[in-house]
Amino acid sequence: MNVKRSRGISHVLSVPLEQCHKMVLSIRIKHIIVWVLLAVFNILVYAALGVALMSYDDNHDDSQSDYGSWGSMASFDKSVSVLLIAWNIINLLALAYIIFSIYKKLTSSPRINAN
Repeated sequence: MNVKRSRGISHVLSVPLEQCHKMVLSIRIKHIIVWVLLAVFNILVYAALGVALMSYDDNHDDSQSDYGSWGSMASFDKSVSVLLIAWNIINLLALAYIIFSIYKKLTSSPRINAN
């Protein structure tokens, strides 16, 4: 019967320092790539919603009602407007979470006394 044993902390301490730096660097690069992909996805969603809202601009008739009023929109335009508002709220919540996590990291880090 083969039993895999955990290498534990002794394995971590036996790893050469330069290899640790490479692992940390590769983790940071992965995090950067993930954040860049999320930003690109966010921009693509805004672009798609903007293109979808152009349908309203093209089909709006000034003689019917005011521009941007709920009554002058077709059901597609209403759904795109609601999606845009929802996407803005999602982005604000994500931004608040990011700011809170940065604040939490900054306040929980140990402080070095000058004494």
